[in-house]
Amino acid sequence: MRKLNKKHVLFLSAAAILGLGIIGVDAYADKPSKEERLAQMEREFNKQEEALNKKYADEQEQKVKDLSWEVGKLKKELHPEDPEEVLKRKLSAFKQMTLIHENSYKGENVEDVNLDDPKVVEVLEAIEKRKQLIERMENELSGNGKFASGKSAQELLEEFEKEKMELSDATKDIRN
Repeated sequence: MRKLNKKHVLFLSAAAILGLGIIGVDAYADKPSKEERLAQMEREFNKQEEALNKKYADEQEQKVKDLSWEVGKLKKELHPEDPEEVLKRKLSAFKQMTLIHENSYKGENVEDVNLDDPKVVEVLEAIEKRKQLIERMENELSGNGKFASGKSAQELLEEFEKEKMELSDATKDIRN
């Protein structure tokens, strides 16, 4: 009987140890291995590092933009643009936009424009005023004929900007 008890104790002990071993293996199996943990931690580190570098890059980019703006501002103060060149450039752009606008009402491919419509007539009159402003400014700028008033390029530029705004405001009223 004693031998039977010893066998039972031995058998139960082995079963208990084996059961605990299986439970231990299962518990350990849920945990990643050191290599897997290392790879996961490296991925997380790289992701955080990229986010940090991006944030730094954004801050650096903003600093560069701000510095560039300040440099441009100082350059403009130290070496101002020639008002005559500025006027020529703005006048050219205004002339092109006026021609485009006019072609949308009087162009070759325009079919749906009713030239008897009062709003269309007002728009065409505004375009004509713009063309007159362009012609007058070009003549004064070149010093030709009866339009030459002897004004400086800066005065002409200011006058052009003022009249252009007035025409623009009048055009807005037509659209509303």
